[in-house]
Amino acid sequence: MDKAPSGDDYALPVSPWAFGPPETEIRVGNAEILLAHLPFFLSGWPCRRLDDMGRGDMDIKIVERPDKKIEIDLAGPGALKTLFENEFDAADGLASALAAAFIARQAGTLCLHASSAQFGPGLVVLLGDSLAGKSSVALHMAAAGYRLFGDDRLAVRTGDGGEAMGLCLGLTPKVRLPLPHDCGKRFAEYVDSFTEIQDDSTAYLKLWEGEAAVFMEQSPIAAFVILNRAEAGNCEMAPASRPAILKALLAQCFAPQIKAQDLAPAVADLASSVAGYELGFSNSGDAAAVLTATLRDNPRK
Repeated sequence: MDKAPSGDDYALPVSPWAFGPPETEIRVGNAEILLAHLPFFLSGWPCRRLDDMGRGDMDIKIVERPDKKIEIDLAGPGALKTLFENEFDAADGLASALAAAFIARQAGTLCLHASSAQFGPGLVVLLGDSLAGKSSVALHMAAAGYRLFGDDRLAVRTGDGGEAMGLCLGLTPKVRLPLPHDCGKRFAEYVDSFTEIQDDSTAYLKLWEGEAAVFMEQSPIAAFVILNRAEAGNCEMAPASRPAILKALLAQCFAPQIKAQDLAPAVADLASSVAGYELGFSNSGDAAAVLTATLRDNPRK
């Protein structure tokens, strides 16, 4: 059986680029293929063209194959090779690969598949499975005037004082289309106002300066909220047990640079250091309203 061609089979000399902070910069080969589309998915990341040329020593390689499909090869911890049909989708994949490579460079830092918004001096971090409504609830909070901190992914680390801190990864927010019929006028207007580009299934948002956190910005975490979405029923929020928070964190955690035997204790410490809640809802706007009212009445200790 013939071996399927890989990116290395197509790669000629690689044009190297550097992304991210200089002390942990991520080397990307042939980034110019996707630079025109990358700002739709990533913002605030330093980026520069490097002078040296080569084929090796790249953290991420981008290859346009003869069939015009684009391959992104992420090396190192969490290594992954993905194939995309077009430049737009590949740029989205590059943003994810950059975030993953950045996390892999940060000792003791976890990445949560979570959305988050600023609530007073701290962050509300929304946990849940795919389609649980994390992005929708966070964007409803943003539409109500709370600052969006992160959509889909959030880096988490321990601050100098031992406090759990969220770190913005600079991934731009997006919302599924069509919007639900009960999303409300304010939410629909918010999405319409900030939509930079959209396709049949997704609107990609570009928020004004100050409306959202920027790459590398940090904030203490005030609460973890597990979202339990249902087709119908009242919106109710209650304290969550530590085991429930631990389970939700482990299910949404990505940290390839941390040894398996060290990951669970690190997540357990995180679950014990932050207030936790469960929020059952059928309407994401109601969920955001109940969440903010509950946390306002029960300030972080």
